[in-house]
Amino acid sequence: MNQNIQYKRLNEIIHDKLILENWYFETFYPSFKMDYHLHPQIELMYCAEGSFDFYYKQDENDKNISKVTINKNCIIIINTGYYHKIANVDYSTKILNLEFIPTPKKKALNNLETMVNSVSITLSQLMELNQRLKKFIRSNRNFYILIDDNNVLSLMETIIKEATREDSPERTFKLGLLTTQLFVDLAKCSFSEGYNKTGIHYVDAATTYINSRFMNKINIDEISQYVKVSNVYLQKLFKLQYGKTIHAFINEKRLNQAKYLLLNSSLTNSEISKSCGFGNREQFVTLFKKNVGVTPKEFKRNNANKTIRYFSHKGEIEIKDN
Repeated sequence: MNQNIQYKRLNEIIHDKLILENWYFETFYPSFKMDYHLHPQIELMYCAEGSFDFYYKQDENDKNISKVTINKNCIIIINTGYYHKIANVDYSTKILNLEFIPTPKKKALNNLETMVNSVSITLSQLMELNQRLKKFIRSNRNFYILIDDNNVLSLMETIIKEATREDSPERTFKLGLLTTQLFVDLAKCSFSEGYNKTGIHYVDAATTYINSRFMNKINIDEISQYVKVSNVYLQKLFKLQYGKTIHAFINEKRLNQAKYLLLNSSLTNSEISKSCGFGNREQFVTLFKKNVGVTPKEFKRNNANKTIRYFSHKGEIEIKDN
């Protein structure tokens, strides 16, 4: 815990209402930079496309930095009280972010507040309905990773759409309803400790292996031997989680790296194809045109002036990386 700032943790605000404070739905690129920061909000980050690394440490002087990779269709619920940031995003990684500030319940003063209180359910009430959720919140972890197997993406998109509307009693009431529904649906999602039961940990291991070797020649047999399952079973699990084959996933990683090099280096197509693990220049150009819709040259020209804005949120305390 940061020694100077004491924010309430998730297990300490179970009797409070969670009020939406900040939100965004943005596309990130490899050139995106974020500094370590902490804030009083409980933060939800949903990876809709691509993947990113989540870094965290206990305080601003902590040299023991930890990292976890968040893949597509996964959600990370970030607790308060420690510094964190995201980095190493895949090209065109889409992230939905919701930040909730804990607010003690108070007596309603008008009909609107009465209605909002009637649809706002606290975490303590949810925990009584879902023992798995109770166990996770009581564990007081720095973060919780879930797999979206309950259509949470669609609900978060609806919340962000409603949050951008002009402030009104109707907007307040709808956000109260939607927030309650969100945490009900989150409680039904698969938590990380359930990965072993579904085989998802095999996919995570395969993804880690691919991420570290995709710029070299790798094949499915090599990957399946690494994770110690048959390639048929691994292919099935991969298709279930990502909706694509392992081969397509590897090509996507290579193309994302190629996009980054096209915008951030002076390498030729032949040099990029070699460094990204493609067989040759012709294969690289053909796959790029097929998957991206334009040639590498056209892509570079169309995206030459793309800029990445820095994200800052209310209540943050930031520290710059050395």
